Amino acid sequence: DTHQAARAEPLVAALRAKEPGVSPDVDALEIRTAAMGGKLDALLERYRRDPRKAPEDRTLLDSATDLRKENAEASRRLLEFAYSKQLEMDNPAPAAFLGLAGVRLSQSNVPAALVLLRRMNLVSGDAFENLLPAARLLESNGHPAEANEFLATRLRALPWDFEARLMSARLTRDQVALAAIGRDAHAPY
Repeated sequence: DTHQAARAEPLVAALRAKEPGVSPDVDALEIRTAAMGGKLDALLERYRRDPRKAPEDRTLLDSATDLRKENAEASRRLLEFAYSKQLEMDNPAPAAFLGLAGVRLSQSNVPAALVLLRRMNLVSGDAFENLLPAARLLESNGHPAEANEFLATRLRALPWDFEARLMSARLTRDQVALAAIGRDAHAPY
């Protein structure tokens, strides 16, 4: 709670003084204390102003996981910060796009998530490689119509992709397509 965070702040400051550089343990403690005390936004702003003092991505992501149950909003803000930071790098990994799109979906910002997923498919990885992960993310967050957009693109490029065919048929409840996939001798199922 806020009272415990206020008591912890001087201890974290003392640890930080002893280890002024990036230290995963001190960084995680500092993040947790800031989140408990309602000061996470100020901490993230400090990281934005001086990126050299920002924790490693792994520390940010682990801290977000640790906070998920007790402070979901702080967890989302940490994820948003970490994934946004990764997307500013040259050649960002698909995981950063998927992660930030997942945050946007949890905020009910479907248009922003779709922009990120479309951008991922243009700039990250091989052509058509990330269409299935994008579709899975959308489906798992309750957006089957949007997921089918990515599946349709994948199937135009790779019509033999059984996983994409099966997922599309399932999402559209196409019983004929499901039966055809089930009868196909080349299907891996």
